[in-house]
Amino acid sequence: MLKAIKLIDLNLFIKESQIISERILDKAMKERKISLAKKVQKSFDVPLEQAAKMLFYPNYAINVKLCLNAYKESNKVYLAKKPSFFKRLFKKFEKARIVISQGKTSIDDKILDDTSLKEIWLIL
Repeated sequence: MLKAIKLIDLNLFIKESQIISERILDKAMKERKISLAKKVQKSFDVPLEQAAKMLFYPNYAINVKLCLNAYKESNKVYLAKKPSFFKRLFKKFEKARIVISQGKTSIDDKILDDTSLKEIWLIL
């Protein structure tokens, strides 16, 4: 059974996944800083605020990049899998490279806008 998704939906899914991952990472880093500050407070007999200031707290950003090699069936339909032998006999399929990175989607190094993303389907 074939499943299809619009490229704009895939783009939004990747953006949301990136935001959720950054929040989880930030929460984990804050918890780690608090536990380390408590250990520093016990070891050096300093107030908790001063112990927290002594520790370095990095701010991480996650960059998600999805690259797909797809087969162009028509202007608005791309296949993730290689087409069957019989389809390839009667129709020529071009290879295309789809890249989704930092909220921007490009096909063969051409950046697409949101209106064209709504029309393009990726069949998985």
